[in-house]
Amino acid sequence: YLNGVGLLRRRTRQLLTAGESKWYEAYVLGAYFWLAVGLGLELLTTLTELLGAGLPAGDLFLAGLHAVTVGFISTMIMGMAARIVPAFAATRLYSRGLLIGTWCCLMAGTLLRVPSQALYTAVGGPFVPLLGLSGVIQLLGMMLFAWNLWRTLGTSATRSEIAAQRPPVSIGVSNRREEFVNG
Repeated sequence: YLNGVGLLRRRTRQLLTAGESKWYEAYVLGAYFWLAVGLGLELLTTLTELLGAGLPAGDLFLAGLHAVTVGFISTMIMGMAARIVPAFAATRLYSRGLLIGTWCCLMAGTLLRVPSQALYTAVGGPFVPLLGLSGVIQLLGMMLFAWNLWRTLGTSATRSEIAAQRPPVSIGVSNRREEFVNG
């Protein structure tokens, strides 16, 4: 299956549409990085409980949970929604800068949260304010994302006066029926 789908081969086809950003790939890579970190922390939690090591298993579990929920799930949802929603609205994403800013906030917030949560009980002190700061940074990322999608849908080609002014948007899928009819 993996060979048939081509997951084990080097990618030879460019999946991005013309003029689009490669930041979507950064979202996917970042999300899978945090998934690996989260699963590693969950494995460490299990080993800590089985072996009775002195590490706080509850904090390790919560750190892994944040790595999976915010680092993987939220990042993947936002990265793919930023690509899919404009395609359904027949328009382009409002701002590439906001897309990059959202990614930076998600990565920075998760980078602060996961180690701070893992070391919260064992060390405490300096990590306590970082927990709150990480939440503020991640909230900022979600607000940037919401603003970007809101502005994208606000300038959607579904409004006829805007649709007439916009160039056609290719989403990378050829329309076979149009090719057949036109040529």
